[in-house]
Formats: sequence, structure tokens, C-alpha cells
Amino acid sequence: MATRAAADVLAFSQDACACARFQFVVGSDAEIDAFCRALQQEMGMETRYGDGPNGPVPHREAVDELYMLDMLAPLYQVYGKADGSGIVVRSTEPVGFSPSGKIINVVQVENLTDALPHVTVATQT
Repeated sequence: MATRAAADVLAFSQDACACARFQFVVGSDAEIDAFCRALQQEMGMETRYGDGPNGPVPHREAVDELYMLDMLAPLYQVYGKADGSGIVVRSTEPVGFSPSGKIINVVQVENLTDALPHVTVATQT
């Protein structure tokens, strides 16, 4: 599942409008943490959809946001580094910035219907 989820993020270096920036996931904390670790590793792999560990790096403002979110653990969990291999942010609410530069926000929900209030023109996947 993480391989397919990574492909949804990586196409065109996450610049295409069809690329995921948020993924809403149902599961236990342990299951979602395992998914986030696997997703971050898959985002760093060379594929026909993405450029592996040498991908785009997040802009400076996003790196600052990630640093602050990492300090708010366990509310947020940040997997990966701003080195082009991809970053996954796990949370229970969508982050307040638009993830780009190989950043994906995995939002833990109790039920997929909980994601419906967050569906907009920016959530195509």
C-alpha cells in the first residue's frame, strides 16, 4: 500500500495538480506509524513516477513548519528529513500549510467520512 501511496505523491515532483498532499488513513496509532515509515521509505526510492532520494527539497518556510511540528510530538510525528528523499507528517488534523517538495500529510481519522469536511478542489485523490 505504501508503494502506491508514494506513487500518488511523487508524479511530476509533486508539482502536478493530481498529486496528493494529504492522505486520510484509518487505523490504530501503531498501524498508521508503520504506514508512515513505509511511505517515507518508498518516497525515497527511484521509480518511473519520482526521482528517488534526489528529489525536490521543501522550501525554507516548510522546513521551519516541519521543525515546529516535530517539537509538538506526539500530536504530530515527522518522518524523514528535508534532503529530497521525502517527508511524511502524521497528524489528526490537516496541517496548516500546503505540503509540497515531497511532503505528504497523513491524517489519521476514525472513519473515512471524517475526512469529508476537508475535501476541496485541492483534495483530488
